Amino acid sequence: MIQRLFRRPPTAVPQSPAVSEAVERCEHEIRAYEKRYAVTTSAPDWQTPGEVRHVEGDVCGARLICEHAVVTLTWLTPDCLRVTITQDRHDGQEPPAVFPPLRAEVATPVKCELDDGAEVVSLLTETAVCRVDKRAFKLRLELANRGLTYAELGGPAWQPGARARLSLELRRDDRICGLGIRDAAPDLRGQRAPLWNATGEGKARYTAPVIVNVTPTSAGALVWLNPARGTVDCGAGRSSELVIESEDDRLDYIICMAADAAAAVARVTTLFDPLTLPPVWALGYQHRETGVLPDALEIEQIAADYRRSLVPCDVIHFGVSLMDAGRPFTVDAERYPAARDVIDRLHEGGFAVMTDLHPAIRRDETYPTYLNGTTRSAYVKYPDGTVVHGAALPGVCAFPDFIRADVRQWWVEQMAALVRLGIDGFIQEYAEPTILRTAGPNSLPDAAQHGDDTPVSHVQAHNLYGAQMAAATRSALEQHSPVLRHHNVITSGWMGSSAFGFGWYETEDAGWEIVRSSIRAALNGALSGIPLVGVTAKTIGADDGERFTRWLQAVALLPGLSAGRPWMHGQPYALINRLTLELRYRLLPYLYACAAQAREYGVPIIRPLWMADPANAQLSKIDDAYMIGEHLLAAPVITPDTHERRLHLPAGYWYDFWTHELHEGRQTITVPASLERLPLFVRSGTALPLWEPMQHVKSYTPEQITVRIYPGDGETALYEDHGEGTAYRHGEYRWLYFTCEWDTDMRFAVRFRVAGTNFFQTYRRMLIEIVGINTEPVEVRLDRQGAPVWYYDKGRLEVLTDGNFSRIEVEFHADPQSVTRKRRG
Repeated sequence: MIQRLFRRPPTAVPQSPAVSEAVERCEHEIRAYEKRYAVTTSAPDWQTPGEVRHVEGDVCGARLICEHAVVTLTWLTPDCLRVTITQDRHDGQEPPAVFPPLRAEVATPVKCELDDGAEVVSLLTETAVCRVDKRAFKLRLELANRGLTYAELGGPAWQPGARARLSLELRRDDRICGLGIRDAAPDLRGQRAPLWNATGEGKARYTAPVIVNVTPTSAGALVWLNPARGTVDCGAGRSSELVIESEDDRLDYIICMAADAAAAVARVTTLFDPLTLPPVWALGYQHRETGVLPDALEIEQIAADYRRSLVPCDVIHFGVSLMDAGRPFTVDAERYPAARDVIDRLHEGGFAVMTDLHPAIRRDETYPTYLNGTTRSAYVKYPDGTVVHGAALPGVCAFPDFIRADVRQWWVEQMAALVRLGIDGFIQEYAEPTILRTAGPNSLPDAAQHGDDTPVSHVQAHNLYGAQMAAATRSALEQHSPVLRHHNVITSGWMGSSAFGFGWYETEDAGWEIVRSSIRAALNGALSGIPLVGVTAKTIGADDGERFTRWLQAVALLPGLSAGRPWMHGQPYALINRLTLELRYRLLPYLYACAAQAREYGVPIIRPLWMADPANAQLSKIDDAYMIGEHLLAAPVITPDTHERRLHLPAGYWYDFWTHELHEGRQTITVPASLERLPLFVRSGTALPLWEPMQHVKSYTPEQITVRIYPGDGETALYEDHGEGTAYRHGEYRWLYFTCEWDTDMRFAVRFRVAGTNFFQTYRRMLIEIVGINTEPVEVRLDRQGAPVWYYDKGRLEVLTDGNFSRIEVEFHADPQSVTRKRRG
């Protein structure tokens, strides 16, 4: 067991003079190559496909021979259309292949009907129609019974060998969202967003060119498959026009249509491989402190403090402290003289272990990884074959060329020792990649080349770099530790990267606004097809306990959560933060079910409030509250000295999680919000699973689980498996469905069924707890028979079962006075 150790603060990361020297040395080289390969020719004129001159029916679509290009229209599904425009390239380069590749299942043939008219070409599926203006190629897409969903204004255009753009029509009621994990308003209209993964104020490290357009009757999503540096103008230049533009002439995009935003995001997510279901411990609390270099004693001290203070925690992050001089795949023998023993003791204490991993490989003739990479020619190079060097924390560094499959496999080989050491997961830092410069962008120079047989410039490859690194890291975890599930955290990614791990948001301290920023960034990520999104609530000033406490509450129910020591600000904050984390752990089975639904159906886990009630204009600008799945609503406090919370509720009926008070939707309410309480609401008709408080998930082997029922009409889908390992891929899981309904005005019923029989849960009893009932029942029946064990007190009914039942009925003689019985469906 981890023993109690003496207390001392972790060592701060030193500012090495060698880093400053590395910056100066690399800057001279980079500027010389930038000058050498600077583009001096003027950009060619813009071209468009022009008039449609010939139409050929094709598999799942059509091939249009236009004046200046060939356009291939392919229905990937009955409501998702891919548009590929082929023109002669003038630079001799081919753009990188779509990465991550589209899911194989997407290629299933879609039946469509082609109508080649005099002025319009129509492609019809069972649910949608695409119309092409033959005079000047432009698309308009309609969803059956939903009207116009997508319309091109200027349409597609390109500068041969230089740029591509797409101009879309923006209508007055359209809402624009998505574009990756970025701190931005819930409606991006009027903004101009860069498509370039970068650190720094106003920038996004994890961009995703997914533009979700929500109309009053439907929703559409544009997936832009050009990974080059670009921008999206969401009506900033012209209020009626959205323009996406990239510095490469590739025109390849997908249009998805759906009845609502959640379904549109699901369409996008399912275009790519599904997310890997995380181990349950990855949804637990993760200790992570940035800017420090703890040694083995300090790490074990922190772990012991968690267990002694009864604060739940499942993961200890080593940060960069495990590396020797910041060099990946090394272990600092001075700070960790017996690293394997430390990791083993942490595992015994119930902690998973994670460490930082960055792509900067220090130029060092004594560093085996650098020498091996040199021998394998694994690094990004200039056109003349010289390796590109940039300054980073380790010093002068080379950067693996992850565009190449052989280099990704080389990375897998390098990771073997760390995985076998017992590291359970990694957080990818500075994988944009980021370099340190005296001036100019903090990324590799544009002239850098990626790839082997058909190299592409860094302008084209930069945004894919972190995603390719994430793919390699995920492969390494699966190859070197195949029987376990792992946790891979991606701070710099691209669309489709959720198949490789959690998307993550970290930012520098920005006062109280940082609390709102964390929520906004997570929501934009979720709307970009990144279901597993997390936030690090960084350690802040010792005298700012209130802000840290409110920040921790605000992000407590996101899919991923990491922060520093919750007790660092003393009382009362230490106790309140422990209670916040206990709330998260009580709700872990619900969060896990949301993750399983995201894997199965592609739906976002967290959602803005307007998605629960799209017609309600008062929800449209709320960016300080969020839904977790379909059933929970969190409304954190994000301002100081605040003791109540005003909130406009979506349609329906909502129970206060803490008091069980019922509120009708589509009204503004004010609820108490003292420092120790996160305002939290549950939709009526919900079956909410609750675990008991615990220190870590590996210690939790319950004999009994509680399912709390909130009266009303609705269905809840829950999911169970081992929580670890890969058996779920082979059918060892089960879905649990609870249907709640008022049969009559005097009888409330809960129907229960299980799908999947290859998994058997460890608990033997299921306690059904029905709250919000202000009248004592006269009878409780279990599968039409009198329930053997039930208890009622102060609005709470408890029915103890063995989990093997199909129906519970609660009968009243007096009017239960629940307005939820007036609402059906």
